[in-house]
Amino acid sequence: MILHCFSDGPLEQHYPTQLCESSVEVIVAIRTAPGHYSTRQAIRKSIGNEATRTALPWRIFFYIGCTQDPKSSRVLRREIKNDDIIVVPTPHSSLNAVQIFLEMATWLYQHCSARYVIHINDTTFPDLVGLHRYIANLSQEDNGFHCSDQHLVRVRRDPADEQFYLPPGLLKDDVFPPYCEGEAFVLKTRFLELIVNAAESSPQFPLFGQYVTGLLAKISNLEHKSIAEAMAGVTDTWTRTERKLFITGMVKISMWKQYWMKMMVCYKDNDNLTLELTERIMRKFQISPLN
Repeated sequence: MILHCFSDGPLEQHYPTQLCESSVEVIVAIRTAPGHYSTRQAIRKSIGNEATRTALPWRIFFYIGCTQDPKSSRVLRREIKNDDIIVVPTPHSSLNAVQIFLEMATWLYQHCSARYVIHINDTTFPDLVGLHRYIANLSQEDNGFHCSDQHLVRVRRDPADEQFYLPPGLLKDDVFPPYCEGEAFVLKTRFLELIVNAAESSPQFPLFGQYVTGLLAKISNLEHKSIAEAMAGVTDTWTRTERKLFITGMVKISMWKQYWMKMMVCYKDNDNLTLELTERIMRKFQISPLN
């Protein structure tokens, strides 16, 4: 059962007023938590700074469930002046992550004409320059999730495994449909409506990837395109001059500025599209990419 916040709560819900202008082509949706104010500020000052916003026809926003915590609510009331945060009327918790996403997705496809949505949580760094190039090269026939896809993962039926246990009543198959590992994916915005509609006839279970990008994707006839090689964790061993679309494990606030600067100046791209975008952003700071 999903309990909703009372109407007399500090901040029951909020939706931006100017997030989805007609010129916006890509939306970056970041799942966060009410108390993660410092992380949101670090993101706004890095990938969400003015230089990036003016160079790309993209918009970045955060989404959360509502909270009854007075301190978090006071901070959120100040934050909503940035017009970049969605608060849905479902209490914020990990068990409610799927429902919170579906409520956000419903608002997004109803109000935004952006072609693509990039979805992450606030511990994943998206390389906007690399993603700009990646999306520009996608075909009109693109039909699904771009992510680190998982296949033939067995459903856990042992009740002792509380975090991942699923009774047959929630999913009768013993193997999950293909799904995205983690929460990072790229998807056409119009497919969100298919996902939301599929959820209306599918009992929810609290495994975000397996449910949203797995079961609902299967019902919606959406495919999966693997970009696992274009993803890495901050502790992984990989060539640091190699551009990755997503970097996971951003557990320190200082990492956001560090990886944003790396995105700008540390990669050598023989690609006019990428180089032009980088130069437009860095011109604001009077810094040039490394040769």
